[in-house]
This record gives sequence, C-alpha cells and structure tokens, in this order.
Amino acid sequence: MVRSLFRLCVAGCLLFLLSALPSTPAHAAPPDAALTGEVDSLCDQARSALERGEGQKAIELLQQAIARIQESSVRGLATFLPRAPEGWTREEPETASGTWGAGGQSFQWSNVTCRYTRESDGATANITLTNQPQLLQGQQAMAKMLENPMMAQAMNQDPRKKIELLKEEGWTAWRVVEAAGDAQIVALSGSVMLMIDLSPGDAALLDSFWKGTERKGLAKAAAVK
Repeated sequence: MVRSLFRLCVAGCLLFLLSALPSTPAHAAPPDAALTGEVDSLCDQARSALERGEGQKAIELLQQAIARIQESSVRGLATFLPRAPEGWTREEPETASGTWGAGGQSFQWSNVTCRYTRESDGATANITLTNQPQLLQGQQAMAKMLENPMMAQAMNQDPRKKIELLKEEGWTAWRVVEAAGDAQIVALSGSVMLMIDLSPGDAALLDSFWKGTERKGLAKAAAVK
C-alpha cells in the first residue's frame, strides 16, 4: 500500500514539475528503455529513502530523475537545429543539467549544445539551447532595452559593432555582428533561449544558421504549457 501511494505521489510530482519543461518535438524519438529504467530506479531509491526517514535524500533522488527526463527532453529539441552546411561538420549534441535555487523554489535546468566546424579554415559555430533562469532573465532585460528605439540607437554608436532586433516565428532575437569577425544571435521564446555564436563569421553566415533552424517548430515545442 505504501509503495502504491508513493508511486502515485511521485507520478503527480513529476507531472507537475515537468509541466514547465519544453515539450519533446513530435518527430523526436520516444525515451529509450535505459532512460525509463534509470528513472524508475531513482524513484524506487527515493521511496526507500523516504521509508527510512531520509526525506532530503528522497528529494535529491527525485530531482535526479527529473534532471534525466529534462535532459532527454532538451536533447530532443536539438532535432530542430540546422544540419551542417556544405563544408561543415556537425558534432553530436552535448548536454548539461543542474539545479537553480533551493528548497521549494529550486528549478531543474538543462543545456544542449551543437558544435559545427568548417575544415577549410577552422571556423566554428556553437548553437546552444537552454532554460537556465539566470541566463534568461538577463537576456529578457536586454530585449526590452532594444525595443526602445533610443536605447537601440545608443547601443549602435560603436561603428565596429551592429546590433539589430529581430522578431520572427515566435522568437524575439537580436543579431550582433562585429567588424572583428565574430557574430552572434540570441533569441528567446517562452522559457527557452537559443544562442548562435560564430567565430569567425559574418551576417550572411549567421543568417544561414538562423534560417536553417526550424524556428516555428522549436518555438512551439519550447512553449511553456
């Protein structure tokens, strides 16, 4: 009876906490048996810890289960990122996850990064998806500043750098192109931030990666439920 009630509580907690995570894209593969087994094992360990009176240990184990599910979900979002352009190689996505905050206000975050390299000259492109609150908060403030024409004009006083606000397919973004040769796009949609960094790069190459991203589908999948 205790086992059944615990599983019901765990299921309810997971559903509640995962309701704020990005949706897995429709064309992504479902979770594999290994992930399902790992999450099930963590939940069983959490139940055992709770029965021993180790409440904090149970919470930590459940947070690990949530982090693994979230990592899989965010990795699935990488399917929306662009294929490698001609002459470029796309590496396997790398993921990272952790906890932001503490206690009842804690939040599980995840990153997924795809790295692209061009063999001819060693140019690189790094595309990252993240839902880290501390990163989103700062960039959301930046977006509001750029929406103010006077602020945008002031930020473009440096002739060595051009900053442009973009609003496309559910994303609020800004493009930064530097005369020194680097280029970047930072884009926000719902609870997810997309960053494209080129080194070296120009506006045309940056736009090719930006347009190669399935932005509409990604914005829909990343939307807060």
